[in-house]
Amino acid sequence: MRRATPAKLVRLIVPFPAGGATDFFTRINTAANQVLKDPEVMEKLLRFGIEPVGGTPAQFTTTLASESAKWKKIITERKITLE
Repeated sequence: MRRATPAKLVRLIVPFPAGGATDFFTRINTAANQVLKDPEVMEKLLRFGIEPVGGTPAQFTTTLASESAKWKKIITERKITLE
C-alpha cells in the first residue's frame, strides 16, 4: 500500500495569551481521547501505520521526555548524523 506524504510541512500556530491555552488544549485532549475509543477510527489509523495512544498532556510530556532521552543516547552512541 502506498502511503501519502505531505509535500510541505504544515505548521499550525495558535496565538494565546500566557496561560490562556490550557482550556483549549484540555478540550482538544478530551475530544481526541474520545475519538480514539471508536474502533473504526483506531482501525483506520493503524492501517496508515499510526499507533494511536491516548492519555493526558502530562503523560504525553513524560513520554516525549523519555523517548527523546532514549533516542539521544542511541544517536550519540552510534554517532548517527544527517547526511
